[in-house]
Amino acid sequence: MSKKQSITRISFVLVLVILLNLFSSSPLVIANDEEEIQDTFEPNDDFQGALSVLPDNNYTSYISTSGDIDIYKFIADTEGFFAVNLISPAGRDYDVEVYGDANWSSWLAGSTETADQVDAITIPVSPNVAYYFVVYGKDANEFNLEPYTLSFGHIQNDNYEPNGTLNQAISILPDEVYTSYISIAGDKDIYTFTAEAEGLITVYLTSPAGKDLDVEVFENASWSNWLADSTNGEGQEDIMTFSVTAGIPYYIVVYGKDSGVFGGGAYTLHFEALQEESPTSDLSTKEIYGYYVPGDQESVDRLQENSSYIQNLLSATYDINSYGDITGEDSVEVLDYSREQGIKIFAVLQNRENDAFSPELAETIISSATLRGSLIQNIYSLLTEKGYTGVNIDFEGIDPLYKNQYTQFLQELVNELRPAGLQVIVSVESITTSTQENTKAYDLTQLGNIVDKVQLMTYDQHGPWSLPGAVASYQWVDNVVNYISGKISSDKILLGLNAYAFDWNLDDASNTEYLPLNKILWLSSVAEGDHAWDPDSQSPYFTYEGSNGDEHLVWYENYTSIRLKTQLVSKYNLAGVAVWRIGYEDPEFWQSVMTGLEPENQIELVNSTMLEFQNNNDLIDDNEMNNRFSEAVEVTPGNSYLSYLSIANDRDIFKFTSDSEGQITVNLTSPSGKDYDVEVFETANWSNWIAGSSEGVGQQDSLLLRVKPNTDYYIVVYGKSPSEFGSSPYTVSLGLVQEGINDTYEPNGTLAQAVNVELGNTYDSYLSVAGDKDIYTFTAEAEGQVTVNLTSPTGKDYNVEVFETASWSNWLADSEDGVGEEDVMPFNVKANTAYYIVVYGKDSAEFGPDPYTLSFGMLMRDTYEPNGTFIDATRVQFGKSFDSFLSSSSDKDIFSLMSKIEGKITVSLKSPTGKDYDIEVFETANWSNWLAGSSDVGQMDKMTFSVQPNTVYYIVVYGKTSSDFGSESYTLTIGNYAQYNYDLITKRLNSIFYADGREVQYTYDDSGNVVEIKVIGS
Repeated sequence: MSKKQSITRISFVLVLVILLNLFSSSPLVIANDEEEIQDTFEPNDDFQGALSVLPDNNYTSYISTSGDIDIYKFIADTEGFFAVNLISPAGRDYDVEVYGDANWSSWLAGSTETADQVDAITIPVSPNVAYYFVVYGKDANEFNLEPYTLSFGHIQNDNYEPNGTLNQAISILPDEVYTSYISIAGDKDIYTFTAEAEGLITVYLTSPAGKDLDVEVFENASWSNWLADSTNGEGQEDIMTFSVTAGIPYYIVVYGKDSGVFGGGAYTLHFEALQEESPTSDLSTKEIYGYYVPGDQESVDRLQENSSYIQNLLSATYDINSYGDITGEDSVEVLDYSREQGIKIFAVLQNRENDAFSPELAETIISSATLRGSLIQNIYSLLTEKGYTGVNIDFEGIDPLYKNQYTQFLQELVNELRPAGLQVIVSVESITTSTQENTKAYDLTQLGNIVDKVQLMTYDQHGPWSLPGAVASYQWVDNVVNYISGKISSDKILLGLNAYAFDWNLDDASNTEYLPLNKILWLSSVAEGDHAWDPDSQSPYFTYEGSNGDEHLVWYENYTSIRLKTQLVSKYNLAGVAVWRIGYEDPEFWQSVMTGLEPENQIELVNSTMLEFQNNNDLIDDNEMNNRFSEAVEVTPGNSYLSYLSIANDRDIFKFTSDSEGQITVNLTSPSGKDYDVEVFETANWSNWIAGSSEGVGQQDSLLLRVKPNTDYYIVVYGKSPSEFGSSPYTVSLGLVQEGINDTYEPNGTLAQAVNVELGNTYDSYLSVAGDKDIYTFTAEAEGQVTVNLTSPTGKDYNVEVFETASWSNWLADSEDGVGEEDVMPFNVKANTAYYIVVYGKDSAEFGPDPYTLSFGMLMRDTYEPNGTFIDATRVQFGKSFDSFLSSSSDKDIFSLMSKIEGKITVSLKSPTGKDYDIEVFETANWSNWLAGSSDVGQMDKMTFSVQPNTVYYIVVYGKTSSDFGSESYTLTIGNYAQYNYDLITKRLNSIFYADGREVQYTYDDSGNVVEIKVIGS
């Protein structure tokens, strides 16, 4: 704004002020329905009414009406530079100007920054001269109920002011020392230089004593091009090193850590002369990050083998939920080992739900300030409690509509973590064009300014979702890095490297498979792969024929392809590489990475199509590839087959089709010293498991299966652990189908297939194959108890369990008696509730052609249950009888009795016909305080025992043997006891005290006749 424009504008404002004052003699007030503000500095709308202010003070006031202006007056007492800052209310755009006299024509300076930015003015001042500062709204709409703050600094002899904006930056030279001041709240000093060549610059900032100033650098005159900073604490020198490019201007900004840090003396700033960098970067500055997946022992083993290559471990452990909570648990063993090796550990946080990335989950979190805050606090707690170096945010698939929210989330996360020294790495999908960037939720420039590192997912160029091709071709990776390094400082970028391949079935696109690089040699050897090099993608591939005749094409990585892509780290001066994932790599992988990072060992692209690959001739398996249902080797009943598990995690699948109903035996003989297992599935579906056997080393695995006609069955052979494989063959043998067993209740092996039964009935059925189980169900009509009996076939040991509702987690009871013993299982039931009874063999050998018998008792109702503990004891009274049941072999009933007086009590028990129940009594709720018992043979037990006043006694009824229970009731009778008080002279009865606490009092007339009987107590 020019001086003439300022005079015209202020004159217009004065006219408005005069008009307003004509209609109001009261102080200037603005109000709405809820609040009213009082501007105590008013009237200060003209030079004569200017409010006198002092240096080193803040003043809070209002632009409270349209056209309002506030004027402040300051008289300098010395020569120097004087700084003033204006902080407008949130969302408002106020401006400030200064005049050298009480005259609108004496304009000296002004600041008209936009809304939410600090307006700063620094002017030279002379002693005993008055200066006038004018605050006003940028236009007629700029006024507010919220106050602004005007800060006046200290007069400093600061020859560099004004230098608070990028346009005012002071040009500086290397190896010179600059002394200046942060002289007011919100002050910042900006310096600039233009690099003459490519290289490194180091900037040093020394804060004044007791003050904490920080320093940042920006490329070009743009706040969005942040490069580096140093924010060491009070008393520590800030040192900041960053790369520069020839001909580019850089801006160094010095500022206080917060609004209270200013004054107190001068700071010093200097930067060292340019240190030229070689075109290729120093290997020692490049870092290798490796992703580790908990629960994978091979990942743990490879980490321990290759820890010397890895400086940073990215532990892909944690997920989020819709409440902002973090789920997952890391391996303490891996954490401890990594720290012992000096490896920094980052927690990887993903938006995975049900084993898949969920964009909606991430979008829910980042679009809610509350959920963002909750997640950020949970991240902070996780990192600090577990001792992580930082966090890797890997949120994938977010809609670009949420770009601003994702950026805001990362900024808030960094704001929380960085003061604690915790780092933030963000994973970014591959992008090569601005059009593609617009389809992602990444604001690359902002991300580069915010986070510490950006991990590029430079892989999955091709996969099961596409036609066959390189997983990450060289030129495609180069294009990704070139584009993104134009948005993000290259020294923040981590190049992603894949340690896996894809195996395309060219005859069945639905069967493309993910393949770790450490399986390439095995696959190529057993399938006799034909290898070649593709110059266009700079990647290797090979073809082979599957066991079912399907043609396959495998795109993978080798020493050369990994080395070439790793060389891009030097080309673009990237921070390093990040490998997905540890445990997939082949033996040459880490050395190829290290060699690719060495500037002196750079190689040229390979133009030949020839590729030498040496198969391992010791890996012979004529049945490979047969790792999938679609490639299962067809076998026939009555034959034996030799094959191999020739590599860790190998599995072989065989298929046979039954032409009749019956049983078939499958036997597996492992090689000497090996422990292989076998499972069978009905149809090509992993969920249709039928049976399995996992006997130990040196033992034959044997299965007896029930089969149906015209149905496919799949036999799967695998090692018990990753180390169970070798060059010696195993034998799998199939018997002939045996017909004859007719199980009319089948299929009833799942809760959904349960057979409906009725109480009081008996059912005969079979466990006809290994792993068979039969399930029955009934619904109770009322509350009570049901007893189920199971009679196993001769020489067999079957067991029985019961579940409430169709849920395996709602187990109620079981019976596991041995061979030749009947299993008896009583359990309580609730009205209108379904119960599921499961019959099964104790082990895999317990099945056969003979039937078992399952009997269901009638529903018994015991209104006193539960009363099997002292706490649940049923309270009884003297002189009463009680009927109840012992409804299972382990049932016992406990009754409690309170005596109010001293004496003796008799308790009798009548057992049901043919049953022998016993009775005992305990003083207080303690099994060690036994008093008496009766275990007479026959139906009647009776016991008499002494009682004390105000004492509880517990009477326990139980069966003499495990068979003494049933649906008939017993009778428990509690005797009465009383103390009779007589007048020995008159021979009259004065009162009776009963054991239950009642007292009966008698009153007589002079003739000795009873005239009143009074009952006292319960």
